Amino acid sequence: MPLLHVVLDTNVPLSGIAFPASVPGRVVAAWRSGLVNVSLSEYILDELRRVMPKLKHRHNLSGAEIADFIDLLALQHCCCRSTERSRSHRSVRSGDSRDFDCGKDGLSGRRR
Repeated sequence: MPLLHVVLDTNVPLSGIAFPASVPGRVVAAWRSGLVNVSLSEYILDELRRVMPKLKHRHNLSGAEIADFIDLLALQHCCCRSTERSRSHRSVRSGDSRDFDCGKDGLSGRRR
């Protein structure tokens, strides 16, 4: 049983696949080995579906491998609830207006 539960944003799987020796690469390897549980939202899964094919030059995965990776993430993750943040709470760097409630009440409590 995994001892650690991590909340992923889009860059962790992307960087983890592209750079396996990096910290995100170790997170992806730990998830694949069953050492950690992951939480992410449907929004992140959709973003991965959209972005990963554009970055094939970085990770060298085929379209089928990308789909398999995302499908596996979708099947094995705990879901976070996506909420809109107010303008004052937006990330300055990304301008993102989405927030993901992965706290006690935000997790679905079931694995997919």
